Amino acid sequence: SSNTTSSSPISVSCSLIVGEKRVDYRNALNQAIGAVRQRSTSAQNSSLKTFTNVTISTITARAMEITQDVINLQGMERKRY
Repeated sequence: SSNTTSSSPISVSCSLIVGEKRVDYRNALNQAIGAVRQRSTSAQNSSLKTFTNVTISTITARAMEITQDVINLQGMERKRY
């Protein structure tokens, strides 16, 4: 904080510089936090998309295996009769 009781220009100048730097640092920190949040959201979305794609592929592959088993069983039943 500024020293209002001192008439020294050095104190006032330092106080002004400190205030300006504080604003600069706060802005830089807010920008960094915003960038991290954006990357985090992007990573979550990408991870969810990958998870969804893998899940769909796994379910589809298993469904195809089951379908093939059913076709094979139907073929065996036809041969029996």
